[in-house]
Amino acid sequence: MPIKLSERPHPRDLPQARSDLLAALAARANLDVDAADVGQLPLAWVQLLIAAARSARAQGLALTIVNPSFAFLFSFEALGLQPESDLFTLEYTA
Repeated sequence: MPIKLSERPHPRDLPQARSDLLAALAARANLDVDAADVGQLPLAWVQLLIAAARSARAQGLALTIVNPSFAFLFSFEALGLQPESDLFTLEYTA
């Protein structure tokens, strides 16, 4: 089951998101993050997702962003990052 990001991710929600991501990693499961409805991400959220992607990769797992919104992608691009590079796999579904 994918981890669904809220429309307006807030820094106060980071501890729960971190816990969810760590639980998935502890279960040795690939991470799917549903970003379909996400507005622009605060920097702390970008950092959390990058850290999760690197941790997943170190364990031989993948972090897939499912249906990323334009604002989600822009959050990375505004920082000079390309989320579709080696950080994440992007998946678009109907």
